[in-house]
Amino acid sequence: MLRGDTLAGLARRYGTTIRALQEANGMARRTTIRVGQRLQVPDPAGRQSPGRASQEPRRIAHRVSRGETLTGLAHRYGTTIPAIQRANGMARRTTIRTGERLQIPVPSSEED
Repeated sequence: MLRGDTLAGLARRYGTTIRALQEANGMARRTTIRVGQRLQVPDPAGRQSPGRASQEPRRIAHRVSRGETLTGLAHRYGTTIPAIQRANGMARRTTIRTGERLQIPVPSSEED
């Protein structure tokens, strides 16, 4: 990020949308971007760019069941709480709710 960059300006520059930038980077709606921050820019056609697949973990959808916690989900899927929070644009102290659908970033296996 350079001084003066905004999500709106970056979206125009790269032919995408603000929401697509937020989703690609696990940002909440009102996230502030910082000078020097690195962002993933989604392909405007919806295709994954060649280098992106190896940099970004695979994500799976998970519907929250009663009694589940971010700690339990992170352990179950071999990931971290901050990774789940980033993938879903959650604030640090967000509470998950039964029935909520989450994107869980999972490490790729060596065979992939």
